Amino acid sequence: MVDQFVGQKIYRSDRLDNLTMQDMEILAQKHIVTDCDLRTSYEQSYWQDRLWDGVAHYDCHIYNEEDITYENQITTETVNNLINSLPVPQGIVGRRYQKILLDKTGQMALKRVFQEILSLDENDALVFHCTAGKDRTGLVAAVILLGLGVKEEDIIADYLLSNELYLFSIKHTLPTDDDLQNIIERMNLNGVDALSIQTIIQTINQGFGGFDNYFLKVLNFSKADLSEFRNKLTV
Repeated sequence: MVDQFVGQKIYRSDRLDNLTMQDMEILAQKHIVTDCDLRTSYEQSYWQDRLWDGVAHYDCHIYNEEDITYENQITTETVNNLINSLPVPQGIVGRRYQKILLDKTGQMALKRVFQEILSLDENDALVFHCTAGKDRTGLVAAVILLGLGVKEEDIIADYLLSNELYLFSIKHTLPTDDDLQNIIERMNLNGVDALSIQTIIQTINQGFGGFDNYFLKVLNFSKADLSEFRNKLTV
C-alpha cells in the first residue's frame, strides 16, 4: 500500500492543440519535458499539439487504427502470459479497455508511457493526454495507479471523478464546493462507468496475476525497472 505520491511528476490532460501562450509558459515552468500523445495518427495530424519550450512529443497512439472492432486480437505471447481466464468485459467501453490491454498496439503505447516515466530526471515531469482527457487517459491513469498499489475503490473513484470534471473543462470553469458535492453524489450512482474501469483491474489481476506480472512479462520490463517506477512516484 502506498502512503504518499511524489507530486507534480505526472499530469493527465485533454487536447493540447489549443494552448495559449500563457498555458505553454506554465507547462514549461512546471518542467514538463515529455508529451505522451495517446490519440490516433489522424487526430495527431489534424489537431497537432502546441509544443512549449523544452518538451518532446511522443506518439503513443493506444488504438489499433487498422482494427476498429471491439474483438480481442490476442497475440500468442500475450496468451502465454495469461495465468487464468479473462473476465467478461462490461459494455462497449469495458470491451475497448480490455482490447487495449491485450492488443499489441495498446501494449506498445503503455510500454512507451512507462519508458518515458522511467527516463524522467528528478526535476522533470510528464503529461499524457488524449482528446477529451477521459477514456484513453483514464485507462493509462488506472494502470499507473494499480502499479503503485492504490486500492481498487480509489482507482474507480479517481476515474469517475475525472469523467465528471470533464464537463467543467469544456466550459473552462472551475467547480464550486456545491458542484463537487453533487459530483460525489452522482459518482455513487454511476455503476456503468465503474464496471468499465473494473474491467481494467480485473483483466490485469485475474488474467495476468497482477500488475507486476503484466509489467514484467507483457510489457517486458525488468524487476529493476519496476522498483525504479515505484521509487520515482512514491515517497
